[in-house]
Amino acid sequence: LWSTSPLMATADPGACAASADAPVSHHAPRDMFATTPMTSDSEDSLEFPAQMGHTHQETSAQAHVSEKDAQAHSSTTTPSLHRSVDSLAAHNASEDDLSFGEDSSSSSSDEEDEPEQPALATPHEHHSLGEEYSEFFSRFSPSPEPVHADVAEARPAPAPKKHRKTYTKEQKELIIKAASQGAGHYMNIADLMEMPRRTAEDIVYRYRHAANGSEALRDHRFDKRKPTAAKASPLILDFVVDLLHDFPTLSNNAIKGYVNREILRDIVQEVDGMELLPGETTRRSTISQSEYLSNSAVRELYNKRLVRSASTISHWLKDVLCFTTKNIICEKSTVNTPEAMAKRLRYAQLLLKNIISPPDSASQTQVGFWIFQDEMPFYPSLSRSRGRAPKGQRAVVKIPPGSKLSLRTQVSMAVHQRHGLIHGAAYPPKKLRGQYKASWNRATFLHFINNLCFTLYKKRKHYALKGCPVFIVVDNAPEHSRTQEELHELVMQMDSMNVSDSDLADETRIPSSICPYRYFVILFRYLRKSGGEFTFVHAAPNSPQLNLCEYYNRFVRTLTNTRRDEPEYAEILASSNLQHGAKQDSRVGILGLLINRSLDVLKHKGALKSAYESFEFFVRDSIAKHGELDFALRM
Repeated sequence: LWSTSPLMATADPGACAASADAPVSHHAPRDMFATTPMTSDSEDSLEFPAQMGHTHQETSAQAHVSEKDAQAHSSTTTPSLHRSVDSLAAHNASEDDLSFGEDSSSSSSDEEDEPEQPALATPHEHHSLGEEYSEFFSRFSPSPEPVHADVAEARPAPAPKKHRKTYTKEQKELIIKAASQGAGHYMNIADLMEMPRRTAEDIVYRYRHAANGSEALRDHRFDKRKPTAAKASPLILDFVVDLLHDFPTLSNNAIKGYVNREILRDIVQEVDGMELLPGETTRRSTISQSEYLSNSAVRELYNKRLVRSASTISHWLKDVLCFTTKNIICEKSTVNTPEAMAKRLRYAQLLLKNIISPPDSASQTQVGFWIFQDEMPFYPSLSRSRGRAPKGQRAVVKIPPGSKLSLRTQVSMAVHQRHGLIHGAAYPPKKLRGQYKASWNRATFLHFINNLCFTLYKKRKHYALKGCPVFIVVDNAPEHSRTQEELHELVMQMDSMNVSDSDLADETRIPSSICPYRYFVILFRYLRKSGGEFTFVHAAPNSPQLNLCEYYNRFVRTLTNTRRDEPEYAEILASSNLQHGAKQDSRVGILGLLINRSLDVLKHKGALKSAYESFEFFVRDSIAKHGELDFALRM
C-alpha cells in the first residue's frame, strides 16, 4: 500500500528506514507532539513524536489533492503521513502506550484549561487522497460510545455464593422408592427434582447400609449447629401478652420463669397418668415443679420445650410480638374497683347529658354553667428527666437545693368548655421564720373560690348567668370537703344579720372574718334572686381524665417549663451570682413570674379545642366500658 502511494513515491527511503530504527518516546512533552489529521470524532487527537526523522515539507502528493480541498484542509491538517509502515504498525498495535481510545482522554482531561482544539478531519473527509487510504483510516475509526478515563470502571459483581440445597423428607422418600425399581429410575427422578446424582446415590447408600433406614432421611449438616430457640406456640404467646399487660416491668428472666412453668403445666396435662393438683390448674398459679419432673416422660418433654435463654424471650417480644420499652404510667390499684367504676359511670353520664350531648331544645338555664377546677404544683428544682451528653457519658444537671414540698408553688385554675380560662392564680410559698412553707391549704382554696365568684359576678352579663344554675366541679382533695355546707351557712348568717350587698362591697362595714367570702355571698344572692343556684359537684375518685381542667394544666405546665429553660430565666433560677440569703427569694419570684405569664397566654388563647375533644373522648369511653378508666390511652 505504501509502496504504491503517490505520497510515498517521493519520500526519502533512507529517512523512512532511519525513522523505523529510531526509538519512539511515548512520554514526550506536549510541545514535542504534532497533530495529525488521522483522528476520530472525539476531542482527543492522535499525536506522534516529531523526532521520527520525517521532513515537514509538502511533496508531490498535493498534486493529487485538488486546489479547493487543499485550501479547506490547510488550517487543520499537516503533512505528517511521511512515516514508515513498521512505525505505524507498532503504534497501531500498542494502543495503551499511545494516546488512543481511553488513554487519550486522560491527556485531554489533564489540560482542560487549554483552549479547545479545532475539529480535525475525519477519514471520510480524505476521500480525495484515494481509496488506498481507506483501510488505514478505518483502523482509527471512533467507537460508538467514547470512554472517559476519569470515570472508574465498575468492578464486576461478585459471583453469588452457592448454598447447598436442602431437600424435604418426602423428596428423599421418593428417591428411595424409585431406587427399588432400578438405578435408572431414581436417577431420572433426581434429574427432575434438579438434585445432583451424587446426592441421590448418597441417600440410597445410607438407606441400604444404615442400621436404621430413617438415618438416610436426616440431614447431618444440622448436627453441628447450636440448638435452635424454642418455638412459641400461640397459647404461650397469648400468655406472655396477658402477663405483660398486668406486669409490664418484668425482666426477660422473670418472663422465662413464668413461661417454663406454663410449659410444664401443659406437659403434665398431656402425659397419661399425670394430673395436676386442684390449685394448679389455673394460669400463673404455683406448681410442684420438682415433683412432676421426677417422671421421666414429663422430664423428657420438658427438656425439649424448655426455654433456656432470656434472649429467646427477647426475640419473641421484639420480632414476634413487637413489644418495646417505654415510660411507665402509674395506675393506682383503687382506680377500677367496682365501687369506683359505679361512681365514675354515674358521673360520666351526668357530664354527657349536660355538657357533651345536651338536648337540642335545652338552654343554658336548663343544663347549667359548668366550671371545672383543679390545682397543680411547680417546683424551683424541677428539671427534665432526659438530657443530652456524649456517647458513653452521663448527663448531669445541677438543681437548686431545698425541699420540693416546702418550695412548692401551687397553681389553681377554673375553666369552661366554651370560654376557656375563667380565673387562674398562683400561690407561692410563704416565708415563715426565715424558711419557706407551702401556702396552699383550705383557706387559700376558699380565697380562690371567692375571687372566682368575683369574676363571675363582674362578667355575669357576658356569661348569661341570670337565672342559670352554676356548677363547680372539684376533685376529692381534703381541702375541698364540706365547702358547700360551710358557704351555705355563711349566706344564712349574712341573711340573719341583714347585711346588704352594698355593705358586703365595702370591707369596712363587715367583720374581717367574712371578707374572704363576701363575693361568694353576693353571687349566691344574685343567682338565687334570678332563679339560679350555686352548687359544688365532686368528680369521680381517681378520674383525672374526666376533669376538663387537667388538659389546661398540661398547657400551662408545658409552656412554663419551656420558658424556664431560656437563658435569661435559667440564670435567675440557678442564682449562682446572688448572695446566699437572696437566692431562694429570686428563685420563687422568677417561677411565679413565669407561671403568671403562662396564665395570661392561656387567658388570651380562649378555649382549647384539643382539650375538649380529649375530654369528650374519655367521657364516652368510660361510659362504653361501664365506668372503667383505661390508663393505657394517651390523654
